Amino acid sequence: MPRVTFIFADGERLSCEAPAGQLILAAARAAGIALASDCEIGDCQTCRANLRSGRVEFDELAFITLEDEEIEDGAVLTCVSMAQEDAEIELPYVRSQLIAERAYPMTIVDVDRLSPSTARLQGKLPRNSPFKFHPGQYVNIKIPGSDDIRPYSMASDPAAPDSLEFHIRLLPSGQMSNFIRQADLAGRTLEIAGPKGVFYLRESAAPILMIAGGTGLAPMVSMLRFMAGTNRARQRVLLCFGVSRPDDLYFLDELERLKARLPGLTVKLAMAEPNSGWSRHKGFATDLVTPADLDGKTQVYLCGPPLMVLAARKLVSDCGVSDGAVFAEEFSPAGAVSIAA
Repeated sequence: MPRVTFIFADGERLSCEAPAGQLILAAARAAGIALASDCEIGDCQTCRANLRSGRVEFDELAFITLEDEEIEDGAVLTCVSMAQEDAEIELPYVRSQLIAERAYPMTIVDVDRLSPSTARLQGKLPRNSPFKFHPGQYVNIKIPGSDDIRPYSMASDPAAPDSLEFHIRLLPSGQMSNFIRQADLAGRTLEIAGPKGVFYLRESAAPILMIAGGTGLAPMVSMLRFMAGTNRARQRVLLCFGVSRPDDLYFLDELERLKARLPGLTVKLAMAEPNSGWSRHKGFATDLVTPADLDGKTQVYLCGPPLMVLAARKLVSDCGVSDGAVFAEEFSPAGAVSIAA
């Protein structure tokens, strides 16, 4: 019977038997080993890990969002893969830093427009709520009147975990978008569940590169707000933020305020389809990065659509950044036609 060894980011090693035909995530749970997961159908990549040795097989009926190139490089999704022989799997997080997920009622405090295509949802959790999260994580929000859920990253500072902020891309016929467009939402209650994900700010004094596409800016803002309130305020950070069109550009005033609080922060902007008044870079967020921005110690955080994340992974890899120093979250808004990289 195959045996799978899980190697966490701090070097902790835990092993379990993985019977033929049993998914690796299920085998870990049966052995009492907690691993990060969410959708469990191969879509969200929360369970993404790296195959160090051995061989795995993906469930042929699963919808897998990994590119062939990523699989060839060792990427594996524990929720839809099975061990074919003894294997070692590297996890990009420390097991002790996983926060137990729970469901919470959140009262809407305010909804406002940050740009023609982006709304901000601010909510409040009950007093003395035990909710905690790492900067960069997300929750699932249940759409009122349906059983559907949508994942949204917190843009708020985890130092105040009962006051949450989300940035929502407004789509022409999106379910959440249609709800957000309603008037007088203050006081309504939404069901949220989390925190989720292993995309969060790591403890390190190393230089940081952030590449964000569209509302992929939200978790970066959470990280920066957290850093501004700690002894990491002077840490060197380069944020490259890209959008598709002028209507998608948002939060520039807040980024300026964060620069005032974070002496080491540099912000670069890109727009794929600018108007005549745009004076910054015409193109993609990944265009803004040069080899001089990276060294052997740089930590890289990527959040945006899959094509942007894939291109950014290749870019930083070609510049010598190790896979273990790259943390990524992909998203594809339901109903979206295109998103800038």
